[in-house]
Amino acid sequence: PRTALSLFLIGLGCAIGQHVFYSMKDGTLAEHQAWTIRIGTGLAYLLGFSMAALVGISRDQWVWRTLRTRFFPLKSIDALFGVTSNVTCFLDFNMVRHAKVSTALAALKW
Repeated sequence: PRTALSLFLIGLGCAIGQHVFYSMKDGTLAEHQAWTIRIGTGLAYLLGFSMAALVGISRDQWVWRTLRTRFFPLKSIDALFGVTSNVTCFLDFNMVRHAKVSTALAALKW
């Protein structure tokens, strides 16, 4: 939970920081434009990275919760754990049908 909260707060801070940074730059002369773009891009990258990591951690936790409460064939368990790196795992009917939240979180990560 601490890691997820930390990633969320980092992402939120980057989003707010980028908004404030560009709001301060709005209406001013375009000085040091390369650095302005670098800072804005860096904040956007950190936001995307932290949110993707947060979704990944949440999905992994939900997969374990799902596996504790339901029976899955071995092929579907393999698909549940491989779906974040192999898009063809979405074709596993049992995974999509019985692990809807995990599948949705994996789709978000893609």
